[in-house]
Amino acid sequence: MAEYNKQYTPTLWKNYPLTDTSINAYRLNHLEGGVNENDNRLVALSEDKAEQAVVNKMVKTVTLNKDTGVLTVTLLDGTQSTYDLDVEKVVANFDLNNNNDLVLTLADGTQKVVPLSKFMDTYTFKSSGTITFNANGKEITAFIPDGGITLAKLEATVLSTIRQYMLDAQTAKGQAEQAAENARGYAVGGAGFEGVSAQHFANQAKRYAVITDEAPRDNAQYYAQDAAKSAEEARQAAGCDGTAASISAVDVQGLVAAAGGTSDVQALINAVADQVINRLVAKGQIVNNLLATEPGNVLDATQGKALKEYYDRLNSDLTESKNEVLLYSGKIKYNDEISVPNLHKYKLFHLGDNQNELYGCDVGGVVGNVLEFNLSGQVSGRAVFSSIKFHIIKANTLKVIFNIQVNVTADNAIEYVSLERESQITLWGVPLI
Repeated sequence: MAEYNKQYTPTLWKNYPLTDTSINAYRLNHLEGGVNENDNRLVALSEDKAEQAVVNKMVKTVTLNKDTGVLTVTLLDGTQSTYDLDVEKVVANFDLNNNNDLVLTLADGTQKVVPLSKFMDTYTFKSSGTITFNANGKEITAFIPDGGITLAKLEATVLSTIRQYMLDAQTAKGQAEQAAENARGYAVGGAGFEGVSAQHFANQAKRYAVITDEAPRDNAQYYAQDAAKSAEEARQAAGCDGTAASISAVDVQGLVAAAGGTSDVQALINAVADQVINRLVAKGQIVNNLLATEPGNVLDATQGKALKEYYDRLNSDLTESKNEVLLYSGKIKYNDEISVPNLHKYKLFHLGDNQNELYGCDVGGVVGNVLEFNLSGQVSGRAVFSSIKFHIIKANTLKVIFNIQVNVTADNAIEYVSLERESQITLWGVPLI
């Protein structure tokens, strides 16, 4: 049945002469609409109503007799029906007897005995090669015996995974054997490991450690002695106080000390002056040309000046003709390797670092040669000695084997700048003609 809501609102009519509720088409149509809607609802209700014959079969009341357990149902037309629920058969209590049987006591006092075995089934557990059962009282445990699981019992993906592990293990075994062979090669050398094994580098380290007949100069012992010598030269330079007496010198001619002995510059000057004063040169011994062959003759001053000017011009021409080429510019430190294209096509190398202009090196750029650049003097009032050495280890490749600077401080202490120092250098070379 459809649900209806209120749809009509009545008009509050007012008497004449008020015109608020005058009769017009709107209010008449409102009345007509209300009547039409009520008519439609009456028709709908008539169509939705229940038939009396159907309604008469509907339940009017239900009553229960608690004493007898009889249920009485009364319909709308007065018809009654009764139903006996047998409540006297309902279980009122239960218990277990001495035989562990279930005893049910009914509402009417009668009893029913039911064996508990009726409620359960008996199961037997049998052991096999795959699984074994153990009983301990009421506790049953199951376990898989050793070797009880075979490949046939494994799920396909598990079996595939195990097989993949086997393949990986075989591959790892091969890689481990190869790694062991490589480790042996890198340790002691062998075919394919020439020049890269630890044994090779140990031999090289031993070879560069001390002076040998095969390498009298290219080793640490030689460089240490060379550095000590340079340090002594720098120390002497630092001890100079501006007088000739403070400068040490070797007496080659034996003028003051034994030939080859050590003296100072002032003493040598005095000895030379004494020779000049006490042994004047005879005028006949002064030669004004470069053709004299007799020992003891002295070169004329004008001829000496001409010879010096010729020598200076020749040296200037040689410098201008050197046509030096910049081969490398960058930072280097000990053990670095630098590449110089066409190195074998140059000689008369010249090197400068970020503090000093180091002397040249008249060595060809072929494999095996050592380019050695040294400088001793004063920088900012301090005595210094610098040394940079390159070994041509292979074609067009220089390896830094020595890079050291020795300073003499203001209090005459010797200060070493280690092999690890980094230097900005420029390297020039003169092309071979």
